[in-house]
Amino acid sequence: MTPSREQPGSPPDGASNQADVGLAIFRGAYPAFDETRSLDDLRAAEFSRLDEQGQVYLDYTGGGLYADSQIREHMMLLRDGVYGNPHSDNPTSEATTRLIDSTRAAVLRHFNASPDEYDVVFTPNATGAIKLVGEAYPFGPGSRYLLTFDNHNSINGVREFARGKDAEVSYVPVVPPELRVDAAKLAVQLDDFDPGANNLLAYPAQSNFSGVQHPLELIGQAQTKGWDVLFGRRCLYADEPAGPESMAPRFRATILLQDVRSPHRRRLSSGPQDRPD
Repeated sequence: MTPSREQPGSPPDGASNQADVGLAIFRGAYPAFDETRSLDDLRAAEFSRLDEQGQVYLDYTGGGLYADSQIREHMMLLRDGVYGNPHSDNPTSEATTRLIDSTRAAVLRHFNASPDEYDVVFTPNATGAIKLVGEAYPFGPGSRYLLTFDNHNSINGVREFARGKDAEVSYVPVVPPELRVDAAKLAVQLDDFDPGANNLLAYPAQSNFSGVQHPLELIGQAQTKGWDVLFGRRCLYADEPAGPESMAPRFRATILLQDVRSPHRRRLSSGPQDRPD
């Protein structure tokens, strides 16, 4: 942690001077610290409640903090509009539908994803999105579900849908000490499949266990061999682009905000799949 430039509250006598001296010494030793003052301005303008409550928030892989401006803008949206059920046919319903459609379009633009290739499906969280993939994916006898060892539990849960449809489930190990995917064993596994069956590789962009960022090139490597790819972006920075077409997985689960989470799913080439009873 780096020292705060301004401490909230009223310090005891003498403490303020000591803090000023300590900060001056720190700035002398680390002059680059002052180059990040814009972060202090952002914190004061959008996240002042952190200092007001003496909070240090670090769980950004679990969810991002909402900014004060987001609360104000959302309040104005609700105050100035009248929004009804999007599944009805009336002016308030049409207003809600326009908002939903514009949000889907914004998600696609944010991830550089073509609307000709992807649908946006809103779910309560990434786990809910992955469950939909597990329910809908056309596993069957001869299919394979291949996972890396460091997948999130929600990705591991898809194996039950695979096994329920008589598909084979296999894991690719990670190699210590860096805990990266064993590239040689992955290549062997990707070559061992039935091209006439539906086969799915699942791996995280960034492991939420080790923090390792796995190569995006694995997507294209698997797809060129005929595999589909389920790509988890839960812990990867949300502002990173989707990448070129060669790195476009069929399924991508993404958390955008702490309370508004949005995966987008590439359309199945075989058409929509029925969910199991």
